[in-house]
Amino acid sequence: MSQPQTKRRISPERAKARAAVAGLGYAVQAGKRRADDPQVRDAHRELAVVTLVEDADRLAARAQKLVADWPDLTPEQLDRVAGILRAAAPPVRRGGAVDA
Repeated sequence: MSQPQTKRRISPERAKARAAVAGLGYAVQAGKRRADDPQVRDAHRELAVVTLVEDADRLAARAQKLVADWPDLTPEQLDRVAGILRAAAPPVRRGGAVDA
């Protein structure tokens, strides 16, 4: 049996970013803005960043709780875990280019 979903409150930053995307989305639908308008793209980018940062913070907190009970790891074991995490991370995009 699955656990009941608990509602998470969204942060003021995420609410503001979502509202900006929604408002600009209505303007695009109404023909008042183009979908490729820089403000529309920036609003979507800001929402993505806020979401990513909040999700990463939540994941980091869960990871800290998980590893708090682990025994001490050797430097080799730490390097192995770090390598696995690095390999799972998406590439960083800067200015449209993807860093390897």
